[in-house]
Amino acid sequence: MIGRILGSYRIERSLGEGGLGTVYLATDMRSGRKVAVKLIHAHLAANPQFQQRFAQVAQSVAALDHAQIVRVLDYSVQPNELYLVMDYIPGGNLSAYLRSLSRAQRTAGASEALRLGQQIAEALEYAHRQNMPHLNLKPTNVLMRPQGEGRNPVFQALVSDFGTSRLAASVTGTGTLKGNLAYLSPEQSRGERVDARADLYALGVLLYEIATGRPPFQPRSINEALQMHTREPVVPPSRVAAGIPPELEQIILRCLAKSANDRPQSAGELARSLQGARSSAAHAVNTSAQTMAPSVAPMKTYYASSPIAGEMPQYDSFPAASSDVGRARLIYSRQGQPAASVWIDKDVMLIGRDNDQDIVLDSVQVSRSHARIDRGYDGRYRIMDLGSTNGVWLGPNRLPPNTPYEWQPGQVVRIGEFWLKLEVVTAPSPWDGVQPAGAANLKSTPPLVAPATGVAGGTTERFEARLLQSTINIAPGNRAIATVEVHNKGETPDQFSLEVRGVPTEWVTLPAQALALNPQQKSNFQVTIHPPRSSASTAGAHTFDMVVHSAQSPADYVTRPGKLQIEAFYGFTTEIHPKRLRANGSGELDITNTGNARDSYTISVDDPEQALEIGLDQNQATVGPGQTERIFIRARPRHRPITGASQDAPFRVTVKSTRPGGEQQQQTAAVTVSPLLPYWALGAFGLTSTACIVMTLVGLLVGLPRLLNQGGQAPGGPAATPSVVGDTDHDGLRDSEELDKGTDPNVADTDGDGLNDGQEVKSVGTDPLKRDSDNDGLTDGQEFNQTRTNPLLADTDGDGIPDGSDPAPLATPSPTVDVLATQTAAQGQIGATEAGATQTALA
Repeated sequence: MIGRILGSYRIERSLGEGGLGTVYLATDMRSGRKVAVKLIHAHLAANPQFQQRFAQVAQSVAALDHAQIVRVLDYSVQPNELYLVMDYIPGGNLSAYLRSLSRAQRTAGASEALRLGQQIAEALEYAHRQNMPHLNLKPTNVLMRPQGEGRNPVFQALVSDFGTSRLAASVTGTGTLKGNLAYLSPEQSRGERVDARADLYALGVLLYEIATGRPPFQPRSINEALQMHTREPVVPPSRVAAGIPPELEQIILRCLAKSANDRPQSAGELARSLQGARSSAAHAVNTSAQTMAPSVAPMKTYYASSPIAGEMPQYDSFPAASSDVGRARLIYSRQGQPAASVWIDKDVMLIGRDNDQDIVLDSVQVSRSHARIDRGYDGRYRIMDLGSTNGVWLGPNRLPPNTPYEWQPGQVVRIGEFWLKLEVVTAPSPWDGVQPAGAANLKSTPPLVAPATGVAGGTTERFEARLLQSTINIAPGNRAIATVEVHNKGETPDQFSLEVRGVPTEWVTLPAQALALNPQQKSNFQVTIHPPRSSASTAGAHTFDMVVHSAQSPADYVTRPGKLQIEAFYGFTTEIHPKRLRANGSGELDITNTGNARDSYTISVDDPEQALEIGLDQNQATVGPGQTERIFIRARPRHRPITGASQDAPFRVTVKSTRPGGEQQQQTAAVTVSPLLPYWALGAFGLTSTACIVMTLVGLLVGLPRLLNQGGQAPGGPAATPSVVGDTDHDGLRDSEELDKGTDPNVADTDGDGLNDGQEVKSVGTDPLKRDSDNDGLTDGQEFNQTRTNPLLADTDGDGIPDGSDPAPLATPSPTVDVLATQTAAQGQIGATEAGATQTALA
């Protein structure tokens, strides 16, 4: 596409791809200005129905004119070439903005949520007045235009992609695209009719995410979205992040009400509420500023003769999901301010006053670059003072500069005015109440590498050690040599041993013998490092320690830290199960990352015979090393033959890594398409028809006189069964009933057993969430429709053999023959016969 001409626009490069099309940066050759061109995917552009819908949507969206809405400048509705031309916004989108803050372990905060939220609400207010609800609002559809220059520009929010939900509805039938599950309103997730108030729910999710750094719910499938948005309570944002004012929290929780009637009733009302909250917050800041000294803090670090006294203030425990178990985070606070939480998601994190630090502590008692946290392979954490003015204090001790010390979970470190506590999530429950700051025993375990003499770096006067390579680069499966030079500065011969900490022991081969050195002699240890080629050898930089011990003085040792840079390798496996899906059934695609680095994949489905309607609950996935992502597949035939035998309709699923030149894999499966009237049903229909004719004739002969005696009035027929209102999948159960029972209101046969949910609940009595209710090896549909056995009874004929294994599951069991009783009865019968014969002869 690069260099291709579309109308008056020359394509320059790709900006991103979505479910409907690809967005390109282009040049308007008439004016020379940069524009964004959204080119609809070819398979959609070739669809006449989609072409008609696109023309309607493009005309409506091009008429929108508001300062907070991305303008549509031009569009094409030529067959097989559908595209929109929009203003190019160079600042990226809200999703990228939030990701950049997350990488820096920050959030945009409450004030930014109020400001951006008001802009988005004003855009929605205008669009709603034009009868144009968005219904697909999410971070990727909010573009960020930088205002001003510098490292920290202020961004203006502009809403884009109005009308995509209408276009998606013509493709998926629901308007639901991948990526918006976290932003669906409850009524959207139930498949109900929606109005503009669904946009206010989505904006509530955005406000929550901007203020706290994460959305309130993170569903991975439509079923999870249905459960979370309609049933699960929202954790108040003030429990997730500090500094959320009550006015903003009230607005967010009102927007996230389960019932649309409990939300703000218009975007204008919401915009005014956000404006009022911004004014209140600004007034509070101004009032606080007037009470402070007018002097400006100097840009130097003040010297503090001793660390802050007392214990870390108590704080409310921060919530964590079950997926957070095992993750580490830093809780930090200072007197008079609420505690904050930062996840430790990097192997090296810097702490300091400068804005380029990973964790910014805004205090004149904190150096620009004050300390460093290292995460080792063994799951242990180390903290090191980077030569700061006021030091790093672990318990009552100030750490020597440039020497890493183990930092155990629960221990409190003091830096300037701040207390910092390391916490590892061990349970998902976020409601443990207030946690005392001194709960951890600060004296439980000494630091991993504690110099006996207190000299920086752990050196002694008797010997020195030096790691000749501070960084070792290695590919998993290969070997690298690390060299440690040891200098015996003592006056007697000594022997030295070496250990490596921070990497698994099976990755390291140490010298078999100790290093013997005469006085003033130098020599080297050589250590072989060989991480295996597996997902456990995660890519990236990791710290380790080389520790040298003296045989003459066991209390003396020296530690030298190093960095192991492991190269990335990639690979993945895929599997579909089951390989044969039932019509209107579902399957699962497992993607397992066998590499050692996180990778992203696109998933697409190809139906070569165009006989199926296939949907994926997501068409992109990001998977960590050694982890598996499960994608749900739903398939149904476009048409079913009236008669004939069942046939398999094949389809292919393609999984491709998004990396340049990334690997691609395909899996094949099939959907079993059964006819509306199978052969056995035709035979049964013929027999039934014959029986009905005979019974009708008999009925006429028998009932005609009675009918004549009653004046020829025939009784009225049964009333027609009323249709069920609010039944999205037409299975005979209302959507509300399905939610109560846990079945899927968008799928007629939730468990894929061949009986729809209404049949199972109202007629047959089987479990609509279990394919085989009686565990006999046959699905409920097979028993009810084919074998005619009882789907609630594992052994229908009572012969002791389960129906799934019984060759004749409906045969009446033969009576057990008692041989002895049979012989006795036979002998008695013979005796009676002989006696009768005797009587006859005597007569």
